[in-house]
Parts: sequence; structure tokens; C-alpha cells
Amino acid sequence: MTVAFTLFYALMPIILGNAADSRGLTEREIGFLASFFMGGQTLGFFSGVFWIRRYNWRWLILGAGVLMTLGFFFASVSANYVLLLLCLSIAGIASAIGYGITIACLGDTDEPDRWYAWAWFAQAVVGASLAYLLPRLSFVGQDFDASMRFMMGVIIVLMPLVLLIPDKGIKDGRTKDDSGQRLAAPHGALLLGLLVIILVFVAESGLWAFLDRIAVAGGFDREFAGTAIAASFIGAACGSFIAGVIGARFGRLIPMSISIFASIGAAILFYFSRDPISFLVAAVVYGIAWNLGAAYRMALVAEADVSGRYATLIPGMQAIGSVIGPGLAGMLVIGGSFFYVYLLSSIAWLVALMLFILAHRGLTTFNTASGATVS
Repeated sequence: MTVAFTLFYALMPIILGNAADSRGLTEREIGFLASFFMGGQTLGFFSGVFWIRRYNWRWLILGAGVLMTLGFFFASVSANYVLLLLCLSIAGIASAIGYGITIACLGDTDEPDRWYAWAWFAQAVVGASLAYLLPRLSFVGQDFDASMRFMMGVIIVLMPLVLLIPDKGIKDGRTKDDSGQRLAAPHGALLLGLLVIILVFVAESGLWAFLDRIAVAGGFDREFAGTAIAASFIGAACGSFIAGVIGARFGRLIPMSISIFASIGAAILFYFSRDPISFLVAAVVYGIAWNLGAAYRMALVAEADVSGRYATLIPGMQAIGSVIGPGLAGMLVIGGSFFYVYLLSSIAWLVALMLFILAHRGLTTFNTASGATVS
């Protein structure tokens, strides 16, 4: 189910590239298309604090699927830019409801590191396949309106999987025990973990939203850009597969650190790439790094969220980062150069790693004091 509600974001470089070509939108305008969709997601994710543990998960996912489909449909028939932004915002809200529930469901498992990794693996495999195929489909792959209708079809096909989702989770959302005493919780680690997710997504989404444009600016055609995006998905699938296999065997600090430095290395390689091979290598490393660290960031927050009420804030922080990232990156593209986008991403990645180390130490201290298992 995570695939249904994350596919628009996964295919964002291609869809935004189609919007630029078929509707003649500028880099700044397509940047705000991404930001408005993610803004709707942010609203949906933050509201989840109030509903995630109260209502039937299956009905919520079904309603979200219908609303998201309608948002994409009206986006495909709208000729007005402001109305287009509104439709994508509504679709973003719906995607937040569906995706938030799947994140909460996986966070309630005994091994959230592993299951988050496998969820991202499924997203990467589907994303890689479609990123490769779409640019090669003469109509759907080049036209924004057709892309929107294609997204509608994917959601409709995947909706029957809602039957595999439980009606509710294991955590009950309580922050107090039966006597009225507040339950102990590592609030500091929770807050720092959420900040880490924001910073990582500012860095990653700023590059991801413009990966198609980066390839074109480097002298490559749209078909090669689709190949590079597909290669990035293949790398992402490998990163998730690695995280899914090793789980928490080596803790969270080591894989997180590797992912951050690999991300910075990919940005440097993008900047210096002048031939197809080096660009594809950069895309693959970028994908591996993103998904390798994702599971461990999310699992740290899920473990720190002892009540389960803040599960939707995990994708909520992703959404905030994705609102800031593309819009900010669009304004940092100067004279067709993406240098300042790479610089911004690298700084954000490094700060995120420092905060992750602090959050990990805080959670470890809490777990030791409470007698819980330390990851």
C-alpha cells in the first residue's frame, strides 16, 4: 500500500519534466507544483496525531484512495495554474492519510528497521520500472495530463490491497497509564529524530525534484534522464534490500553514517559528471544512500514514540523537508547551474548526521535506564 500513496513523489522528476515540456512551465513553477503537493501532505500528516489511533484504518485508506484519484483527475483537466496547485494539494492530503497509516502499521512491528526497509524496497522496485518505461511511452510518458491519469490507474489497481491492512494498530495512543501518571518517553530523542528527517529530505528532495532537469542541463536528453532516474531507483532498491537483510544487526549509527557520506559523494559526482557513465553511477549511489539510511531514521523515531500517536509525524517531517527542498532548490538554480543546490544538500546532510548521533545517544540512555533493548 505504501507504493500507491508514494508513487507521485517517486515519479516526481518525470512528472514535473512533463509539466515543463507539455505545459511550458518554468523551473520555479514546477518547483512549486512539488511544494504544494507536499504541503498538502504535511497538513494531512500533522492532523494524524488526532485520528491515527481513533478510526478504522481500512476505511481511512479507502477514502484516501478515492480522494487522491479525484485530485489527480481534476489536475489533468485543469488549464489554470492556481487550480492545478489546489488539486495537487488535495491529492497530497489524501496521500498523507494513506501513507501515514502504513507507516504507523509498520512502526508497530517488532522490527521496524527491517519492515521500513522492505516497504521502501517495494517502492523502489516499482518506481524503477515505471521511471524506465514512462519516458519511452510516446503519450503517457511525455504529457503531464496523461501522466496524471496514469497515476489514477495505479491507485485503483492497488486499492484491493487494503484488505491486508489491520483495522487498528497495537499501540493505543495513550500518554498516561491507568493511574493517570504520564508515561516515560524519550521526548528529546523523538524531537531530534524528527528534525533529522526534515533535514535529510530538504537535501534529498531538492536534488530529486530536479534530477530530470539536472540531466538535461548536463547535455543529456529526456530519455537518458529517465534512464538515470530508473538507475537511481535500482540503487534505492539495493539500499533498501541491504537494510532489510541486516536490520539492526550493526545498530543504526553505522548504516546512517555510510548513507550520509555516500549522499554527499553522489552530489559531488553529479556536479563533475560530463559523461553518461559517471552520471549513472552518481544516480545509483544517490539512490543507495537515500534508502539505506531511511529505515534507520524512521525506526529511531518509531521506537522513541512509545504512545504511537506521532507515527504520522515521520512522513510529516518528510513532507516538510520535501516542501522546502524543491522550492528552495528552484530558487538556487542560477544560470542553469545546480552548484548551490548540491552545496545546500551537503550541508543539510552533515547537520542531520550530527543530530542523529545525539538522538541515538539519548534513546540509548533512555533504553538503558528503563531496561529496554538498545538498538
